[in-house]
Amino acid sequence: MKTIAKKQIKNAKRELKEKKSQLHQTRVFIDEHELEIARIENGMINVLEWQVDSGIDIYSKCIDLSYSGDKLVLDGMFRALRKLGYEPDKRPEADTSYYTSFWVRPGTTLRIYTRFSSTVCKRVKIGTKMVEQDIFETRCG
Repeated sequence: MKTIAKKQIKNAKRELKEKKSQLHQTRVFIDEHELEIARIENGMINVLEWQVDSGIDIYSKCIDLSYSGDKLVLDGMFRALRKLGYEPDKRPEADTSYYTSFWVRPGTTLRIYTRFSSTVCKRVKIGTKMVEQDIFETRCG
């Protein structure tokens, strides 16, 4: 039993050390980009009601923003980020249920990663196909 307890204590100490390191890295990131983060928050205020989640990814050194909604939400998110001077690394594809992109702005090292999920998807018939299929019945006797 002491082995199990000692192992758990050792794991907890390791996890605590990792969390302290992450906290330090997050503080350094925020200090480095404090003014730009505040500028982004102010510029994104009009699309805040559609925001699902936000955070900082210290490993990829970017801000993560998640949205869901219809085309108006996606357009609003695009408009807000472009107004702030950010450009996406790719455009949304037509008729897809999600869109992800990294956004960059010349003159800053801060990146924004966006995830968008559509909430207005619908099933659409695009054709018909004939399929040969075995037919079975139960017979007793």
